[in-house]
Amino acid sequence: MSNSRKLRSDMWRYFTYVDEHYAKCDICKTKISHKTTMSNLKKHIERKHPLINLQPEVDDEINQPSTSNSAQATTLGLQSKSTVSLRQVNPSTLIVEENVDNPSSETVESSNHIVKKRKTTNTLLNYIPRKMTNTYQSQLDDSLLKLIYLDCQPFSLTENKGFKQFVHLLNPAYKIPSRHKLSKTSLPFAYEKLFNETKIKVQEEALSVCLTTDCWTSINNTSFLAVTAHYVDPNFNLKSVLLQCAPFTEKHTSLNLSIIIQSIIEEWQIKDKIVLVVSDNAANIKGAISSLELKHFGCFAHSLNLIVQEALKTQSNLINTVKTIVGHFKRSSNANHQLMLYQENSGATPKKLLQDVATRWNSTFHMLNRFVELETTVKATLAILDADLHILSSEEWKICKELCLILKPFDEVTKLVSGENYMCASMVIVLSKGLADVCEKLKNKPFDSSVMGTIKVLQDGINYRFSDLEMSNTLRMATFLDPKFKHYALTKSLGDQTKTKVINAVAQHIRNTSNNTEILPAVPVEERDECCIWNNFDSMTSAITPQGTNTSKAIIEVNRYIDDNILPRTSDSFSWWRDNSYNYPNLSTIVREKCCVVGSSVPCERVFSKAGFVISERRNRLKPNKVNQILFLNHNYKLFEM
Repeated sequence: MSNSRKLRSDMWRYFTYVDEHYAKCDICKTKISHKTTMSNLKKHIERKHPLINLQPEVDDEINQPSTSNSAQATTLGLQSKSTVSLRQVNPSTLIVEENVDNPSSETVESSNHIVKKRKTTNTLLNYIPRKMTNTYQSQLDDSLLKLIYLDCQPFSLTENKGFKQFVHLLNPAYKIPSRHKLSKTSLPFAYEKLFNETKIKVQEEALSVCLTTDCWTSINNTSFLAVTAHYVDPNFNLKSVLLQCAPFTEKHTSLNLSIIIQSIIEEWQIKDKIVLVVSDNAANIKGAISSLELKHFGCFAHSLNLIVQEALKTQSNLINTVKTIVGHFKRSSNANHQLMLYQENSGATPKKLLQDVATRWNSTFHMLNRFVELETTVKATLAILDADLHILSSEEWKICKELCLILKPFDEVTKLVSGENYMCASMVIVLSKGLADVCEKLKNKPFDSSVMGTIKVLQDGINYRFSDLEMSNTLRMATFLDPKFKHYALTKSLGDQTKTKVINAVAQHIRNTSNNTEILPAVPVEERDECCIWNNFDSMTSAITPQGTNTSKAIIEVNRYIDDNILPRTSDSFSWWRDNSYNYPNLSTIVREKCCVVGSSVPCERVFSKAGFVISERRNRLKPNKVNQILFLNHNYKLFEM
């Protein structure tokens, strides 16, 4: 096979040309021989990467009309006395040549006009469609696939008439791949390539990882289990990686859950790097994690949700009344129109009422908060509506306002602890103490008696669910290593214990990284003249050896960290460590090991929020393995963005 024919083969979508004898696989980076034919490359894909579909694509696309260079020139409005011709120089460059048919004095232009015409010609080049080479076709195919998995678009997008017309207008030479090629060939290839790259990245960058896991059922009744990993990279950025969103057809027993979690851990080879697994407080997932002999932490946001949901039961009648009123405005276009119209006539920016969601307590807070914010508007609108709705009394409006006041700190904490891009586990102990302090102060407020009962339930829930958080070594270490808190956020005794643990960890790190831990023998004093002025000094210093130990070095470094200024509460802790790692070379390594912990399983819930867009009414027949591949690409592509 000639070189020109070989280089036009579709196999080059998966390989990089090295020389006339070898090519490198873009997925696993293996060098493969291709001296005479492409069969070796094809066999490699079939054996090592079976997810890739190498079957030739059946062209089921509507034939796009071909566009000649002259037609393109006409479209661009280049008809004039002068004729514009296009000369191909290379696949990506077109040269515009201008020939003047009737030369005259008018064609003799100033140098300034010539420069202007050249600039215009260069500008026109940007609008002339490039010839579609294999490389350019592949680049556009990859970009189209990225549009699908980033924006959660269906593969059938490529068959939509409007999309075809839009792409044809951009570049008539581009042949849109079929949805079958995108889903059966392009998607598996992109997934496997990114999977291997991400796995290498985690192995190289992560000193330790924190896992989060959760389960979800789609609208077509397919269950999935997602596992995310979080680690601190060498530049002190907290990275989040979706390991897998696996379809789960078995019963959700502890044994079955542990089997699939273990298989994911083994596939990524991170067993020895896991410091903590965060999940909800369900018995089956807790049992699964325990059977794998991994440390478990119950999602702080989930525990907080349970506390507030229990407390809101004391106000169920009032909350249901508000939900009924809000529901009426949501269902009735006339009622909603009157609500908007009243606000516009009052000169305010129109706002809609918010309905709560049963599984999210803070949605109830947001509903009440907006309801109270629009109190005057709601009262005025209800007065002119012919609706059989309960009208809140002044006392009930007062209770709504008091509930908003006591629930606001809980909403703030929920938002803070649900992050995955900043150091949030270090805040868990601080935030739980802060909520306890707030409840104690609220007890002294002149609230309605029913609201005082709500506060009592909140306080009891905090004491029951959060009382032992400070006993967690993992959370204490994260708190101590956060320059915003250090040991000041801990009790005196536990702060001292944590300091000792940090010192021991630093000393162990120094010991592990030391090239030579043996005490060097004293250097003998060279023989000198008896009258040398340095004889006495050299005799004294030759017997001196370094007395510092690994522990003493660790103590000095940790004490310097404690004595350093406290970081403002609104500052970024990881940015501080990035800027100060040279001051604390050993302690900063411990930060990367201990501060990868997140405080909730919300990262997994965010994956499932995207999954809800992927498996929609429009694409509910998508196979589970395709869902996993799309979500993996959607979540992890940003790890390699500049």
